[in-house]
Amino acid sequence: MNHAGRPYRPSRRSRLVGLGVVVSLLTVSVVAVALGDEEPASPVAPWAPTPGKELGATPQMGWNSWNAYRCAIDEKKIMAAADAIQSRGLDKLGYTYVNIDDCWQAGERDSRGRLRADPVRFPSGIAKLAQYVHDKGLKLGIYASPGKYTCAEIWDHYPGALGSSGHEEIDAATFAAWGVDYLKYDWCRADSENPKTSEYPKTKDFDARATFEKMRAALARTKRPVFYSMHREPQQPVESWRPQVANSWRTTPDIRDSWQSMIDIARRNWGWSKDEAGKWTPGDPEKGQDLARLAGPGHWNDPDMLEVGNGGMTTAEYRTHFSLWSEMAAPLIIGTDLAKASDDSVKILGNEDVIAVDQDAAGRQGRVVSGPDDVNRGVVVMAKELSDGSRAVTLTNTGPNAATISATTAQIGLDAASTYTVKDLWTGQTASTTGGLSAEVASHDTVMYRITPDGTTTSPVPSAPPPPSAPPALPVLPDPAAPGAPADSSAGSTAGGAADLRPAHDSCAAPAWERFTVYPSEGIVVSHAGRSWKSRWWTRNNEPGSPTAYGAWADLGVC
Repeated sequence: MNHAGRPYRPSRRSRLVGLGVVVSLLTVSVVAVALGDEEPASPVAPWAPTPGKELGATPQMGWNSWNAYRCAIDEKKIMAAADAIQSRGLDKLGYTYVNIDDCWQAGERDSRGRLRADPVRFPSGIAKLAQYVHDKGLKLGIYASPGKYTCAEIWDHYPGALGSSGHEEIDAATFAAWGVDYLKYDWCRADSENPKTSEYPKTKDFDARATFEKMRAALARTKRPVFYSMHREPQQPVESWRPQVANSWRTTPDIRDSWQSMIDIARRNWGWSKDEAGKWTPGDPEKGQDLARLAGPGHWNDPDMLEVGNGGMTTAEYRTHFSLWSEMAAPLIIGTDLAKASDDSVKILGNEDVIAVDQDAAGRQGRVVSGPDDVNRGVVVMAKELSDGSRAVTLTNTGPNAATISATTAQIGLDAASTYTVKDLWTGQTASTTGGLSAEVASHDTVMYRITPDGTTTSPVPSAPPPPSAPPALPVLPDPAAPGAPADSSAGSTAGGAADLRPAHDSCAAPAWERFTVYPSEGIVVSHAGRSWKSRWWTRNNEPGSPTAYGAWADLGVC
């Protein structure tokens, strides 16, 4: 229906594409691994990349054993998870990986230094389990640690000292020979020689990057495509090297099956932090706290696995959990016993429209467009630009009572248009709006929309004028002198003004004007002619020379 001149309200219901770091085909020798009882029935087929099928081009989807079982795992439970993914139709939605977490190992390595599966709980061995999973069209993941111990050996009294420190080559070769497709490489106090002690003494001059790079390089030498998921502590600030090393990296402490844990982790994955007064504040991009800029095809921020279905939250809270993870382009790794999961839980996990937002080919992480005051009173609006030009928007109520949450199409970064089609991704209802969005949202619930412009494009609505104390707007800057010439690293106008950026593409060929959304949390620093400004509020603009052009313009490029 068309609510002309009024914001759309739902009719009911309150509430480096393909990171190649681990799969490079290097001309080097591979550690030979004689598998004995773990030997596959046939040699692992050599791998070659398939065009358009880069590893981690979209956030990984699958299942992991830890949230459901912790250490109480065996091969029957892993097989049952693979069965359930298939029988409940989740494989057709993109859930691909079946990941064994900690506690799969025998208590000690064999005489050749190789990891072994626990013979009681995994009597068939990992290679045969991988074959079982592969026969279903799925992929198998496994767990290891870069230190001396795994996490379960530190905190769960699991026997052994089975970390991969000093064993990177043989462990990577073992995993590849077994047919493993995914490695979760968990920190587990890797920077300490005595991690089990309460003092937790740190190793002097420990190099976290080099530690994770060792396993990355070892995996690459196997020539098998293994998705590389790393967990480094502290999780933040996120160093700029992580996207160069791994396909995904943890950004938060471990999730718990509770509302407070989940929503705090979501906030931390925005790059926000809590101040001494208990207020959440946006992170500083200069300190590595603008996490959205790190995410993209082949490399993803990971706010930890899903708790949907484990019983510690309400259906509304789980809906929020899944909505926010998808809006943030987070990995969707199920953490419940799927064979026993309720229909409501599977319905949440299987929402194709919401999954499509997570898996959008553009690979952008959604950003918070609400101000800190709104966020701290419980009103959160997020917007995510999708590959077709539409926007995915979440309206989340973190407060204790129902609330009306509103946004405008300008706020979420859409070009002005005569009308917009609005689809509620949880109810499936569609409607039209001329520019406003509003919903009554129940406590701890989320309304999620996909909004697409239609009709005739109109002139954009100007931003609010800059405050009197702000410096004057920047002048129009000339094009670079020649392709490949240095360009400003950032540019825009004064606070409250507008900014359009002109990036160089295709090896520094002459750039073309490109319009894209710059969200409030980016805090762009403007540098020109020896003057600098920093603003948190920017809007999209039209190409220079158009009748509606306004604001400052600049050429940007990284050559």
